[in-house]
Amino acid sequence: MANLYSTKALGRAWPPSTPTASPRTSSRGRFIPWDLNPPRQRPAAVEESWFQDLRLLRGRLTERLVLVLVLVFCAAFLIRNHEHLISPGTRAWVGTLHLSRLGGSLLPPWSRVHWSDYAYVSYATTPDYLCNSVMLAESLHRLGAKPDTLILYSSDLTTSSSPHPASARLIYQATALYGARTEPVSVLSASSSSSSSSTADTTWSASFTKLLAFNQTRYKRVLSLDSDATLLQPLDELFLLPPTAPVALPRAYWLNNTLCTSVLLASPSEADFARVRARVEKAAPQEVDTDVINALYGDGCLVVPHRPYLLLSGEMRAAGHEAYLGGGGGEWDAVKVLAEAKYVHFSDWPMPKPWMASSEGLRRELMPGCKGLGEGGCGDRDVWVGLYAEFRERRKRVCGPEFIMYEEEEKQLDNLPPLAQAMSGGQPIE
Repeated sequence: MANLYSTKALGRAWPPSTPTASPRTSSRGRFIPWDLNPPRQRPAAVEESWFQDLRLLRGRLTERLVLVLVLVFCAAFLIRNHEHLISPGTRAWVGTLHLSRLGGSLLPPWSRVHWSDYAYVSYATTPDYLCNSVMLAESLHRLGAKPDTLILYSSDLTTSSSPHPASARLIYQATALYGARTEPVSVLSASSSSSSSSTADTTWSASFTKLLAFNQTRYKRVLSLDSDATLLQPLDELFLLPPTAPVALPRAYWLNNTLCTSVLLASPSEADFARVRARVEKAAPQEVDTDVINALYGDGCLVVPHRPYLLLSGEMRAAGHEAYLGGGGGEWDAVKVLAEAKYVHFSDWPMPKPWMASSEGLRRELMPGCKGLGEGGCGDRDVWVGLYAEFRERRKRVCGPEFIMYEEEEKQLDNLPPLAQAMSGGQPIE
């Protein structure tokens, strides 16, 4: 063995005259310092710092695991906090680009939205409006809306000396069947309205309760909706509008220079709620929630387009539709307008609300005539009648027979025009 070199550390031996084609390595991937042939010179590039960093990947198992964990942590941090790391203007631009290319949604394809930070909010101060709020919760649940649903109801509905027998059932139904959150509140009213005695005045003064949406600070944004309406499509994309103002809402397109609070997007905060409450306390006797919001935010809000987010039922009876169609003009077709609309608010004076009984003579007097396009030229009439009939059918199905006030009108549903029959035939409007 005199002609052999040996090493006890590795237990290997080889003749000194045997050339080695490449540096020998151990099982751990390290160069053996006693190799007879010197290693080949590496190019200068591989000696740079980035190459030395890459050698970590060839290191020990512990080093690899630490590197993987660091990468996973960084990826999770970026995914969770991308909304804060990317400017609102960039998010809005990307969302608008996605909308223009694919059509339909303002949601960026890479965005992961925490929908529990947002909520649809409605309020109820009477049993009839509690039924309406539960109907709205049913529609949001059926249509697959992603944010929470919150119903603010007057505590008197369940704690008064003679509560409505169905109030407790409706509150439980909203939670158990439709996943809504319910919260008893005190009615918010102006000090000057406390002496009002008429039912109409009481109903209008109670509308200030809607402004409790500004106090729901558990949410980043809330979308307050009037419940005397029919929701045709979810409004989830409104929650992702650029946060450039504390309030976003549409204009009352049938009026001049007035904002409409039927659809009100707010960013709740203690400061804004204190400001709103102070303005409510000094409201004039004839002022309502719309007056308060216009006074506080009329010059500094984000304006939501009324198409497709706000359509009045009375628009079907209007003589002209230039205000709704906008400056671009276009041809009025009630059937197509209903198909694009997402939210229809029942505002149709002197026609009463759809859950209230009305005389046959008044209905016939106010019913739109056969004009315009769609369904043989009677699209306005068919859509108008169908909206009322569908609301009544859904109210009976959701709230129960205790809330039916128009039994004599039920008998006339068989004589509805074809479109109205389809809308009221037990199937919700899709």
